[in-house]
Amino acid sequence: DGDLTEMTIFLTDIVSQDDPEAMAVMQAAYPALVADIQSFWGEPSGAQTGDSATAWWDLPTGGRFNVELAPREVQGTLLCKEYADDQRFYEARPAEKYAWDDDEE
Repeated sequence: DGDLTEMTIFLTDIVSQDDPEAMAVMQAAYPALVADIQSFWGEPSGAQTGDSATAWWDLPTGGRFNVELAPREVQGTLLCKEYADDQRFYEARPAEKYAWDDDEE
């Protein structure tokens, strides 16, 4: 309907995985960017750690801003309320079995 649903913003350059120095700089940028965002939005609403670390802030509009440490860059994603609601739905049910999960019967 002409509404913005999702917008991805690259917060760092996209680096080559074959360049360990560039990868180290990019990986160090993630906590620095999260800290910068915290300085004006406060503590994240949630976070996940690991190889694909993510922090997110739920916005007053019902939307969400995610900051993710992707394999070769740090990216921010602004989500509309409907997309953010989808994420919140699955976060609230992490152990639930879904019909499309073919790994187990």
